[in-house]
Amino acid sequence: MSKGCEPLIDFEELANPLVTVVIPTIGRAELNRAVTSVKAQTLWLQIELVVVVDLAHADFDRNVLDFEESDQLRIIHTKGKQGGGHARNLGVSAGRGNWVAFLDDDDYWLPTKIAEQIAVAKEYSASGSGSDLVISCRSHLMDSRSAQMTARNVPIRLMRRDESIVRYLLIGRRPGAGRASMFTPTLLVNRSLALRVPWEASLRRHQDWDWLIRLENHGATFRQSENALVVVQVGSAQSVSAGQDWQSSLDWGEKRVGPLNRLAYADFLVAQVLRYVLQAKSGAGFVAVVRHLVKNRTWPSFGPVLIGFAGLMPRRAFDVLLGIIR
Repeated sequence: MSKGCEPLIDFEELANPLVTVVIPTIGRAELNRAVTSVKAQTLWLQIELVVVVDLAHADFDRNVLDFEESDQLRIIHTKGKQGGGHARNLGVSAGRGNWVAFLDDDDYWLPTKIAEQIAVAKEYSASGSGSDLVISCRSHLMDSRSAQMTARNVPIRLMRRDESIVRYLLIGRRPGAGRASMFTPTLLVNRSLALRVPWEASLRRHQDWDWLIRLENHGATFRQSENALVVVQVGSAQSVSAGQDWQSSLDWGEKRVGPLNRLAYADFLVAQVLRYVLQAKSGAGFVAVVRHLVKNRTWPSFGPVLIGFAGLMPRRAFDVLLGIIR
């Protein structure tokens, strides 16, 4: 759809926004904290919360929950072990809001998160712009083991108005926790856009980047609040084990990034795939990265090279280092 044909943001939607919040969960203990942070929103009366349990009914112990279902807070189930992308799509479909926001069960929001992002949407709409809107914000990063903040107000640099999402997220990524990012729990999106462009449920990793790239391909415009409105937990055991899976990263980058931008692909190959290869100590993976770099015929940027070779250190040490150098 061309820019001139994209639907304008509805002023009535912004005057009384009903926001659907989707939290996928596998029953982590932190789920109660995430739900509490949504109910503490200053716009809570204009929010509905859909908790999507990615477990079969028989496998989920509701006794771990500190909250009850209501018209404003619903719990639905997948068939079990369908993945975060499928759970988010299910929550979007079940929602009734004009907008949809996503929150992971181990992260949480600050009380003005939704209100400040709706204000950004109002400002954007008042300017007369007419495209589907994706609104993000800065975050604080919290270590999953110590519960201490490892970095505040990240990313350091926000996306420029004339910058593509691929260029912003992938080209010239700097070492440190403050590098360019749009974490899933920061996102507020027109729900109609989320219905037209669902999450790719089959992906094993990079689901967030994949979705953002496809949103832009469908004409979305990105805006970011300058304030940090989300606390994102980093350094989980799941992220450590995921680092061993370099092949799925290589496959995704070749399919999604390679056709869009050679430099972005080169930087992705070293910052992501090479780092995972070195963490896995895979000789075959190293050969594969070199082969794809040669085929791509573009030298990667210096920052992503540094990130890539950080794979020689343990993932835990890498996360600590990122927090130190920001």
